Amino acid sequence: MGSGRASLGEYHRGKAWKPFQGFHFNRVGSGRASLGAYQRGKVWKPSQGFQINGPSLSRIVLVAFGSDTSVNYCDKAEALFLRGYNCAQATAAAFAEDLGLETSLVLRSTAGFGGGTGGLRETCGAVSAMAYLAGLHAGAHAPEDLVTKTALYDLVKKMVREFTALHGTTCCRDLLEKAGCLPLPNPSERDAKYYALRPCARIVASAAEISSRTLLPPR
Repeated sequence: MGSGRASLGEYHRGKAWKPFQGFHFNRVGSGRASLGAYQRGKVWKPSQGFQINGPSLSRIVLVAFGSDTSVNYCDKAEALFLRGYNCAQATAAAFAEDLGLETSLVLRSTAGFGGGTGGLRETCGAVSAMAYLAGLHAGAHAPEDLVTKTALYDLVKKMVREFTALHGTTCCRDLLEKAGCLPLPNPSERDAKYYALRPCARIVASAAEISSRTLLPPR
């Protein structure tokens, strides 16, 4: 029986690994090709959901950060949230193509993090999504590899510190209360009033910005 390492090497032989972006194939319709087309002056718009007039929240966040390289990820995350996905799903799925994963898989695997983890209103789902993305970026290590594991934890801590500096807390309940929203244990109906009061679109955009700036290579 071959080792897991041997199997991995055989499967990926001849394919180029890009940090955070997964193994890519030279074919039309790949995640890389789609992302490239998206970036060439095209504006990605959700097929449904509440629309905000004027500058997008994510672009306002980016101005505060002084960055323009991650605007696509912020816009995608914000738009996914406005289509009805929870904060964890919206943040993580914005990077699905770069991870080499199906968007549907990322949406399923982060669904339980919504509402501050299953509606408990504890850790914000956008924060959980940042840890999820960091693990996909740097988490391929042997269980006894304490050096790599420590580096991953340090990366997550760095991202969480930036999020906390921006929003004051990582607690879903506190984030909602600061915005004057009642933190209910169950999902709420998504309507215009919901989106007008909730700070979540701005929060997922900021989490996407932190993730892209921390995990993606400079462009």
